[in-house]
Amino acid sequence: MKNKNGMTLIELLAVLVILVIVLIIAAPKIRDLISTSREKIFSTNVTEALNIVTTDFQSNYAGALSIEVTYTFANKSITVNGSPINKAKNIDLVGSITIDNDGRKSLSLKDDNYCAIKSYSDTEISIYDIDNVLCD
Repeated sequence: MKNKNGMTLIELLAVLVILVIVLIIAAPKIRDLISTSREKIFSTNVTEALNIVTTDFQSNYAGALSIEVTYTFANKSITVNGSPINKAKNIDLVGSITIDNDGRKSLSLKDDNYCAIKSYSDTEISIYDIDNVLCD
């Protein structure tokens, strides 16, 4: 009677082939899931940034005539006219949001993976991969 203590070479190869097939199927789905999660985080950061600057604008500049206020984002902080806004909450974005006296917003913000662009006339914020030519 033969003593069988291990796996044969054929059995090992079969297991390896199955693992490779699973990896080939799963890798793109995992990459897409990670990309979608990063985009959602970016979108949440942009929304939070808009909420912060809108609140600041309404508190400090609402009712002023012919005013346009630009909020600058860099180094996890927000500044307006060189003064930091204390409510910045470490939002890791680079760029600016401008609000005019009518409350219309224009923005150009980016992180390492995405950019968000909106002009005064746009109703929606457009989000692109950072490699898109519109992000420059």
